[in-house]
Amino acid sequence: MESSSEQSQPLLLRKDEGRARNVLPKPTVTRRITVEPALFLYIFYYGTTLLATQQYIYIRVAQQLNYTGPSTPVSQNDCSIVNTSDPVYIEAQHVQSVASNWNLLFSLCSLLPGIFSTLFLGAYSDVVGRKPPLLSTVLGAILSTIVLLFVNVFDLPIWVILVGIFLSAVIGQVHTFMMACFSYVTDITSEQNRSFRIVVIEVALGLSVVLCTLCSGFIIKGLGFTWTYAIILFVSLTALLYILFLLPESHLPQSRQRSFAFRSKMLSYFSKSFTVYTKQDEAYPWRRFHLLLSLFVIFVYGMSALGQSNARTLFLLNFPFCLGSVMLGLVLALQYLLGSVASILATKCLQRHLGDLPLVQMGLLSWFVSFLCFAVARSITLIYIGKSFNT
Repeated sequence: MESSSEQSQPLLLRKDEGRARNVLPKPTVTRRITVEPALFLYIFYYGTTLLATQQYIYIRVAQQLNYTGPSTPVSQNDCSIVNTSDPVYIEAQHVQSVASNWNLLFSLCSLLPGIFSTLFLGAYSDVVGRKPPLLSTVLGAILSTIVLLFVNVFDLPIWVILVGIFLSAVIGQVHTFMMACFSYVTDITSEQNRSFRIVVIEVALGLSVVLCTLCSGFIIKGLGFTWTYAIILFVSLTALLYILFLLPESHLPQSRQRSFAFRSKMLSYFSKSFTVYTKQDEAYPWRRFHLLLSLFVIFVYGMSALGQSNARTLFLLNFPFCLGSVMLGLVLALQYLLGSVASILATKCLQRHLGDLPLVQMGLLSWFVSFLCFAVARSITLIYIGKSFNT
């Protein structure tokens, strides 16, 4: 067990302490644009794949159940049927239920192996550099897209998609890529310009999300799912080539001896991650409780944040909206813009007067109000209003 003096040491060392602790010097990366194009391309792949797959699964399930009602994501149809006892409405809810179950399996198949791959690649990037986790995640994206393309072209069973999602999550997922991007920015910046570079990362992320949601509907409607997945594959290959040949390494790889030492102590790194939440501190007896409570809040928030995507898409495809692919993309893009603008304005105006903790509490409350408006919405206007509360 570490002594109290070791536990009180700062996580970030000062510059004059680097040599004493054998910290490798930072490589000189003077380019203004580094990891942002890779992030833009990967998020474009991720968002377009998510929206396209949700709609593709809905269509496949509808075909398997011989459903030909008005609620289809490929065209804007009459959606005037609101009678809950109508056979068409009942059949549509069954399609929704089956499609939702498939989306749940996809999420679990990506989340469970992704937790361990992110923890491992995050720590391993301190040894081998930041580019390996970036490359492995993009390779997983390419593999998953190829599986989706084969399923679509050859009309393979839906469960085959689970294989591609699982294999891609094992070698990295979106959280791994985001972790590597922010670590990359931390490596090449100082305390003076780090905030600005993080804002640039956030802007690239936001632009990519808006663009992929806007374009996905037009691509699906105009070209179909096969060409949509082909375009996504091209975007992933472009990201791979950029990382391989144009992105400089930001963290110098360590020696083979230290790399081997890391692999031999891999289990101890995992155990230390969980020890943080189990170790009792006599000087702060409520420390473990507060950490576990914070972890629970993050877990619940993360489940709602990640799970809302599938539910939101199916909700907008269902009665009384029955949105087509184009309208679905437009609605989701405008939702994201409203939520982002509201979040920025609320943070800018309230953080100075309330502080961080009350701001987090207000954010959680606004999240609840947003979901409540979404649940009772029977018009697109109320959905937009609810998203405006999502700060």
